[in-house]
Amino acid sequence: MTTKTDFVPALRFAWATSLYDVVIQLFMRENSLRRKTVDVVRQTRPDRILEAGCGTGSLTVALSEALPDIEIVGLDIDPNILKMAGAKSKGKENVTLLQGNLLHMKAVAGLATGKFDTVVSSLVFHHLTTDQKLEAMANIVTVMTSDAKLILVDWGPPVGVIQCIGFWLVRLLDGFSVTRANRDGTVPSLLAQAGFEIEEVKPLHQTGLGTVWLYQGRRRPITAKI
Repeated sequence: MTTKTDFVPALRFAWATSLYDVVIQLFMRENSLRRKTVDVVRQTRPDRILEAGCGTGSLTVALSEALPDIEIVGLDIDPNILKMAGAKSKGKENVTLLQGNLLHMKAVAGLATGKFDTVVSSLVFHHLTTDQKLEAMANIVTVMTSDAKLILVDWGPPVGVIQCIGFWLVRLLDGFSVTRANRDGTVPSLLAQAGFEIEEVKPLHQTGLGTVWLYQGRRRPITAKI
């Protein structure tokens, strides 16, 4: 059973979860970020998508509408935020929502080994410590098909003075230790350690709170043992 000590809510405090969409839209220009993320996902020509850390379901629904014939599974640890995602995705027949921890994905029914050819995660990994980031990335590898794509959209080194100041505020709220790898630009090296070939790393979206980067990698193909 999930307890209050298992995770940090999206805005750090459970009481603020209901405000998440408003805050993200106000300070992050979320509609623009979501469109950019959907465009990147569509370019992978996916057959089955896992959204790792689906939050309130805004991206989940956008993917469902952009790719109506594709199965989309949204995974999140927070039962309260999943209720919000469930309300948004009601009636979307190609969407399934699951509660589970990225650090314990083997325990989640419905996440079969080698099932997903595309995994997308938006603004989730900066909540994890560096060791947890690496563990979650390695767990994601196990549910991917050989040669599958990972699209990770999250904070990276801030580009611009305003972004530097804004990201300091983000780090103050979310924690300096968990956001260190994002600030230092070491997320790609973690992906490589976890089993990904890095295909693209670039600033994707500027906000007053920092710079959101695109980290795209491909699962290293499984080679047969001779």
